[in-house]
Amino acid sequence: MGIKYRAFILSAMVLAMALVVRAEVRLARVFGDGMVLQREMPVPVWGWADPGEEVRLEFAGQVKTVKAGADGKWRIRLEPLKASSTPARMTAGTVAIKDVLVGEVWFCSGQSNMEMPVGKYDKTYRGVDHFEEELAGADLPRIRFLQIPHSSEGLPVPDVNAHWLPCTPQSAYWSSAVAFFFGRKLQKELDVPVGLINCAWGGSGIVPWTPRSGLEAVGGFETELAQLDKNDKLYAGSQHPSREQWEKTIRETAATTRPVAPSAQWLERPSLPASGHKGKYPAPGGLYNAMVAPVAPFAIRGVLWYQGETNLADGTLYTRRMEALIAGWRQEWGQGPFPFYYAQIAPFTYKDWPVKNATPELLPQLWEAQRAALAIANTGMVATEDLGDLQNIHPRHKREVGERLAEMALCKTYGRSR
Repeated sequence: MGIKYRAFILSAMVLAMALVVRAEVRLARVFGDGMVLQREMPVPVWGWADPGEEVRLEFAGQVKTVKAGADGKWRIRLEPLKASSTPARMTAGTVAIKDVLVGEVWFCSGQSNMEMPVGKYDKTYRGVDHFEEELAGADLPRIRFLQIPHSSEGLPVPDVNAHWLPCTPQSAYWSSAVAFFFGRKLQKELDVPVGLINCAWGGSGIVPWTPRSGLEAVGGFETELAQLDKNDKLYAGSQHPSREQWEKTIRETAATTRPVAPSAQWLERPSLPASGHKGKYPAPGGLYNAMVAPVAPFAIRGVLWYQGETNLADGTLYTRRMEALIAGWRQEWGQGPFPFYYAQIAPFTYKDWPVKNATPELLPQLWEAQRAALAIANTGMVATEDLGDLQNIHPRHKREVGERLAEMALCKTYGRSR
């Protein structure tokens, strides 16, 4: 065989390998084994591939194709699905996701009273009343949890280090108690699978959860918008890696990170690499960017919200802050005015936190601001005045809170009579 012929064969082999070795189609991590998809509405599915590569998605008898954009991103929208408790398989290119159920999905967010798990975790979270008994009956495979990592960012994060888990005594121990009791009642009453996306962080205020779009829609938040503009200028003038390179690092890390079993570590939820534009904990939009943006627009039925203790001193301003939060989330999800149900903040002697030497009228003023937010379309509030512990800002009566939220959803969203 001549040298030129061998060189030709070698070149042909290299070219063939280059054509074969393409970037594997990737799904965002919110799509994974054991997930629950929302029934009876269009379901967006998205991920990444080589620019221009055709992606073929198959699920529940539907076959959809799309070409990845110049940035490698792609998105497909499944037609509305029927509820199903039969584990199904979704494929996207060579990627296969198994044990997929279809039912009701709720996004559960806020601060520590939403984050507080069913089980006991040091002195901060003492476990719900009779948590041992509650956990003994927590083998409920048609309820699934997705735990979102704690993180704050100055830029929207493209993916998330999280994975779905079925409800077991172990996973329920470390999951949001309010979400667990809500999901348990909902699953029993509706007899369909329930997915619960746990996205809360103890001590967080409402402003970090609010995207720019919400602040702009409501108006009057010039200070917060000016801070966002300042952060953007700081990033633009820095020597950090390009946003494209950072997003690639996030995707690669999310794709290779091993799942963490339900534990104290899982409750704390390790996050992904920072952009170098890492917003401080209270920065406007910081928690939205890192914890909500990588999930939206995953199809959900609605939102559960338990937050406000950190904003005790806001008084009537808190109503407008809720308007901005809800407007922003609804706009970013693109699903219209989905249900947004929330819990009244806990009765507690707020003397030295979050306001030093707080005066007694601050709590009823915040309660009144929460009640005023009921003027926002498709919202609802459950009372907790009878469930508090004046010496514990994390009252253990979380079963009642979760079940009251479930009753509200059953009546207002699902049309059940009391």
